[in-house]
Formats: sequence, C-alpha cells, structure tokens
Amino acid sequence: MLGKTTNEFRPEEVRHGISRASKDSPAFFPFGWGPRICVGQNFALIEAKLALSNILQHFSFRLSSSYTHAPFPVSTLQPEYGAQIVLSKLTIA
Repeated sequence: MLGKTTNEFRPEEVRHGISRASKDSPAFFPFGWGPRICVGQNFALIEAKLALSNILQHFSFRLSSSYTHAPFPVSTLQPEYGAQIVLSKLTIA
C-alpha cells in the first residue's frame, strides 16, 4: 500500500544521492532485475543470438583501411573514432 507522502517531493530522501534513496539498489532496474523483470527478455536474447549467428554464417568482417587505432577509456575501452568494418558476403561453393 502506498504511503501518505508518495506524491510529495522530499529532498531529504535524496540528500546522499539518488542511488542511496532506496534500500534495494536493484529497484532502479525496472525491467532488468527482481519482480519487475521483462517477461520477454529470454525470448529477446534468443532472437538476438539467432540473428547474430545468421549474420556470421553469411558474411565475413574486416577492418576498413581508413581505421585509425585510438583506444579511448570510458567505462569500457572503446575506439575513439569508431571502428569502420567492411562486410563481405561469403560465397558458398
């Protein structure tokens, strides 16, 4: 049941940051964690795997000749200028 102050903004609840406003940290993953997990997530992952395997069966990949190697650390290591990839359709003999 909702409390009396559900629709009121209370700044003291978020004074230490929004990530600490809730006792349960997974509460900020509305469709990815806990009781609110997306019901279609398993199907979507299977569908993505099938699509990727289909692409990998019919195409080969190589880096473009204009690619410049420049790693850029953010939260993960990424190419700073992107990675231009050339797809070539495989010929099946």
